[in-house]
Amino acid sequence: MQQRIIDPPKDQWDRLPTPLTSGENKVYNLFDAGLPLEWEMYIQPHLNGLRPDLVLLNPYAGIAVFEIKDWSLNTLQKSIRYNWATQSPINQIKLYEDEIFNLYCPRLDDRSGKAVITAGLIFTEIPQTKLNDLLYPFRDGNMRRYPDQYPFLGSECIAEGNIDVLFPEHKKRGLQKRSKYMNGDLANDLRGWLKEPAFSKGQREPLELNGRQLRIATDPTQERYRKVRGPAGSGKSQALAARTAVLASEGKQVLVCPFNITLMNYLRDLVARQVREIASQQRGSPQIIKQHVEFRHFHGWCKRICRLVGRENDYFQLWGQFPEEAVLNEHIAKLVLGIYENPSVADVLPIYDAILVDEGQDYNKNWWQTLRAAVEPEPHGEMLLVADKTQNIYGTDVTWLDEPLLGTRLSSRWFNLETSYRLPSEIVPILEDFAENFLQPSGVEVDIPKQVGLNFNSPIELRWVQVSSDNSIPEICFEEVRWQMKCLGNDTAIPDIIFLSQNNEIGFAFVETCKQHMGDPTSRAAKEPLLHTFVLEDEETNTFDQGNRDFRKNQESRRRKLAFFLGGAKIKATTLHSFKGWEGRHLVLYVSRIASAEDRALFYTALTRLKKHPNGSMLTVVSSCPELYNFGERNFSPNFFRR
Repeated sequence: MQQRIIDPPKDQWDRLPTPLTSGENKVYNLFDAGLPLEWEMYIQPHLNGLRPDLVLLNPYAGIAVFEIKDWSLNTLQKSIRYNWATQSPINQIKLYEDEIFNLYCPRLDDRSGKAVITAGLIFTEIPQTKLNDLLYPFRDGNMRRYPDQYPFLGSECIAEGNIDVLFPEHKKRGLQKRSKYMNGDLANDLRGWLKEPAFSKGQREPLELNGRQLRIATDPTQERYRKVRGPAGSGKSQALAARTAVLASEGKQVLVCPFNITLMNYLRDLVARQVREIASQQRGSPQIIKQHVEFRHFHGWCKRICRLVGRENDYFQLWGQFPEEAVLNEHIAKLVLGIYENPSVADVLPIYDAILVDEGQDYNKNWWQTLRAAVEPEPHGEMLLVADKTQNIYGTDVTWLDEPLLGTRLSSRWFNLETSYRLPSEIVPILEDFAENFLQPSGVEVDIPKQVGLNFNSPIELRWVQVSSDNSIPEICFEEVRWQMKCLGNDTAIPDIIFLSQNNEIGFAFVETCKQHMGDPTSRAAKEPLLHTFVLEDEETNTFDQGNRDFRKNQESRRRKLAFFLGGAKIKATTLHSFKGWEGRHLVLYVSRIASAEDRALFYTALTRLKKHPNGSMLTVVSSCPELYNFGERNFSPNFFRR
């Protein structure tokens, strides 16, 4: 029996990030009940960040986009009077129409393509006559000339439930009388932007934890300072997030403190998934539980502590007194440790019941000791560190992690997670090859998964593109992203594609290339078609005095990193460093060098970011590194290409 495509499905509407209003619910159900089944429905689609309320798609007929408002008459009148220039819903639907035409369906006919696009407004609480009086003056020429393409509908339409009035254009074309301007290829162009990204779907599901992860989450044993290690994909971050959720549900104050700025958003999402599950079991409030958790990257937390006690000037002066590396590795931590050791400010300093550190191989001993000062003393306080020393991409001295106690209070024993539940099985021999030829000869400690969990077939598409010309690299990377766009499955969307670059300059050039190719340069979305973290030198800000220039020069990059999250409704682009700890099913990776031990660890880490799935995953490597030529040809044949 044919069923309508509805994304997300009805049984998940109550778990959407933005809860549906009663009016939206009524409208969606009316369309579902009245439209022919070939009309697909997309609820709150991402559409590269625009997020309209409803998009309808019929490959034989056309496209419709609706904005649905539960406004009262008084609210509409006030909006027209005070903020219509910035919040007009008419401007919203015109923007939707323009960007569907220019960006997401670029193959629509230049002259007549807009004829297949309906852009409508539905006000569920305002009578039609009042709506007509208020909004008619704001209709432009096309809206007055083609009212069926731009329906403005009031409350009577919802009450009567007449689909022909709600959406008059649907009667003109369909499976039996097809539009000459609409076809399956055009529908496919739009679907990749409309479908809910796989990451967003996953956010509605609880974490899947195995027995050893559950032990970390629920059984702290007698050791209050624990350390966990495991290879990529073994679920270290999931276990840490689950432990965070358990502690918060018990009313404990928890600090989650990775080194990587972008990793905070990923951990926040993982914790939120488990918090929702616990709150459901306890019949409690997820929001109340989440109030007990603080997410800070280490240096951001240090800066906050300095501000709390009025030592911000001391913090800034460090950047003028010492080299940047020394400030980051040593002096900030010493400054904050001294603050915690000062009894005169004890009343204003936060003390946590638990502090949890992800990617612990990036930490040095000074940072750990500083955090120790902020946790409740034993036997009440708890600290957890998870690490994979194979992914030591900063060349940090990690010997302190294996030194028993010596003032760190860390257990002398590692708790091991050995099985990778994320990596596709085809990646494991590639990691073994790279480790054997590039990591082990350099004396790098290697922890490769011994086996792969989750017993299902996970199709994987591997491509290697070896390039030589620096000038063509951004264009080739864009072509590979576009190739992945054409190969998306039914359960993934264009925002699931992630571009990773080892080189900041190439990364920024890739972003500029996307802007050139992805539609109308005057369009708002085309100006920023990607969610990215790349910043050129001349874009870096300097809002403080000259003595703080070294500190402030990367503020734009940090701002972008803090805003980077996989649930964003755009293609993602970031550095290999910033993506460490994350995962994705559609990756395009650019690598330019493996000269140092850190370079090699970084490329190894990047290969481990691919996530397995029964519906498949894709990894494309674009390499301008001659040393990797034989490795790529050996492991990515027959999909090895020279450009």
